[in-house]
Amino acid sequence: MFSAGQGNMGVDRKTLGKRGEDLAAMYLVGRGYTVIARNYSCPFGELDLVCRDQDMIVFVEVKTRRTAYFAMPEESVGWDKRRRLLRCGLYYLKAHDQLDEPCRFDVVSVYAREGLADGRVRVLKDCIWEMGG
Repeated sequence: MFSAGQGNMGVDRKTLGKRGEDLAAMYLVGRGYTVIARNYSCPFGELDLVCRDQDMIVFVEVKTRRTAYFAMPEESVGWDKRRRLLRCGLYYLKAHDQLDEPCRFDVVSVYAREGLADGRVRVLKDCIWEMGG
């Protein structure tokens, strides 16, 4: 399913990302979250998942990797990405008349190796501003 061929790299990355988002959504739903939106687009970018965790809106950035050999998935969320996520989150809240709602930004890292039907999932709650990078 996932090949390392140069010609298929874009398709592979997109397929891997979709698989990671699917695994992250299932994992979060299994822990009581409700998925409100997937791949929410706005003028500032995209939110992978918008969820509700009890009384809180949660904007979720999903990072999927096949291995942690080079770096942890969440380490790829740099300052520029964090700023875009914040802008997207604020846009979402304003567009849905929810500016008074409590919210947070989570990062979900997924390790999805080739040939596995599932993967390892780790949720870093409300961590987007505490991470290095």
